[in-house]
Amino acid sequence: MKRPAVVIAIALASCAACAQWRQVTHKDAITDEVFRFAESAAPSGETLLLTRRRDGSVWASIMTGKMLHPVEPRSPLIVRIDALEPMTYADEEAPGTGDILMQWTRAGAAFRVWHGIEGDGLSPFVKQVIAGRRLIVRYRNDNGDTRDATFSLGNERVVEQLLGLKPGRHP
Repeated sequence: MKRPAVVIAIALASCAACAQWRQVTHKDAITDEVFRFAESAAPSGETLLLTRRRDGSVWASIMTGKMLHPVEPRSPLIVRIDALEPMTYADEEAPGTGDILMQWTRAGAAFRVWHGIEGDGLSPFVKQVIAGRRLIVRYRNDNGDTRDATFSLGNERVVEQLLGLKPGRHP
């Protein structure tokens, strides 16, 4: 799927040095489709993006930028928010359903963090990212090195607005 990679690249260009989540809106010049992201930049140069797709699912992406080696395709990502238990994202498809859970591009990796069915409640990732202050992503780059990217979260209202959630109500 080419569209997410193009949109992610555009969003990357718009965030030189974000300290916390900030909302970015981009309108495609050809299709007039509007894309909204929450993004945060790590001091080491990576960008973390959070978006809700048309099907309602929520995806996070780690993008490495021009000066860093890209994420190694098919390599797992380990995410830790604050001092909570780390979460590993590695499977391309959900067992039994075939739902896509991860996608790799030359610019980075995207992983589904919530199916988006509000009646089922929020995923642990979404709850933690709303309440959290710091997120670390450990990834392997195409050079074989393991890197940690640390992102400031804060500004939870940006994430709540992006996901269409009422402030402070997250069972």
